Amino acid sequence: AKLVNLEKFHVHQTGRGGTGITGKLPSFKEQTKLHMLDINSNTMTGSIPSDFLSGIVDATQLMEIDIGYNNFVGTIPSGLSRFTNMRFDAVKNQITGVDPNLCNLSGWWNGEVGKVIAKDSDDNGCDAILCRKGTFNDFGRARSGANARCKSCPGGKYAGATTCDGITVEAVDNLEKKILSKLFFETGGSNWIKGK
Repeated sequence: AKLVNLEKFHVHQTGRGGTGITGKLPSFKEQTKLHMLDINSNTMTGSIPSDFLSGIVDATQLMEIDIGYNNFVGTIPSGLSRFTNMRFDAVKNQITGVDPNLCNLSGWWNGEVGKVIAKDSDDNGCDAILCRKGTFNDFGRARSGANARCKSCPGGKYAGATTCDGITVEAVDNLEKKILSKLFFETGGSNWIKGK
């Protein structure tokens, strides 16, 4: 059966210790009405097909796609750029990047991509989809709130990392604060003169 009228598909492990479903990610190109796909926390492999979700008729509807916590490789394909309202979660995979055609889709993640672009001219919207390779944060993607940027992780191999060598963003922020406090103390910071 092709399940051409499938609108929602939800199969994920409740715990991240099991294997869940395995195999390659189908393109779902024949499911023209699909708008919610949750295959989070399984052990699926391979790349995201270039024709992934290509059969969806209404590209303006909210698309909720969660393929996080699997073993997918490659990049997030440019074919998804036709969707204007997408929540696309692909954290904790072996993905190496986001196609640049997706990075200016300001309506993705309830407008978070646009907010990240507007907040910091150094960032592009790709970070709001997945933190770049070599960066991380607790969400695996930048957000518009305080301390929500992706932090440096020199040894990071994949995009969408939520930890760096087992360290969370909160721990990195605390470490930075300790370093700055020590610098302040060791250099006589209490004697610094404002504005000079």
